[in-house]
Amino acid sequence: MGNSCSNPFDGSTVLAASYARAAQQSAEAAQRAYCALLNASKGATGPIGATGIHGATGIQGATGSGSTGATGVQGLVGATGIQGATGASGYIGLDGSTGATGSTGSTGIGASGATGATGPSGTGATGATGVTPANIVLSDITGLTGATQLTNIMQITSAGYSAITSPAANTLYIIVG
Repeated sequence: MGNSCSNPFDGSTVLAASYARAAQQSAEAAQRAYCALLNASKGATGPIGATGIHGATGIQGATGSGSTGATGVQGLVGATGIQGATGASGYIGLDGSTGATGSTGSTGIGASGATGATGPSGTGATGATGVTPANIVLSDITGLTGATQLTNIMQITSAGYSAITSPAANTLYIIVG
């Protein structure tokens, strides 16, 4: 059975409505016939007739085609709370006492320069006493026999002197400790 009308719904909805109307009309016609039979017969009641065939179950209606609703708007972010007060500043500490003055260092003993040699008679005056520069050894052996001129003087421990394999001939070793 075809659908001859133009309908925005699919054909199953129209067929279901047609079956429902036909079933209702059949039920009304059967009731009228039954009532007519009861009223027409005044005699003895006859046997009950066989039960008629049940009509077919109607087709389930189509699901609606409405669109899903829009997603709701996201809620607003809550306001930021106020900032707490800044705490009070702590007390400033007292200045520490002044440290003790260190001891005075020992006074160095500087060597005085040697007196200049006397020149040969009639050649010149005696030289002035000068200051000896650091790390300089003045050694004058002029006019001395059997003397060796010194070029180095050092202070050394006994163990240090014993470790020297060949002592220098022009060095004066002063052994301490």
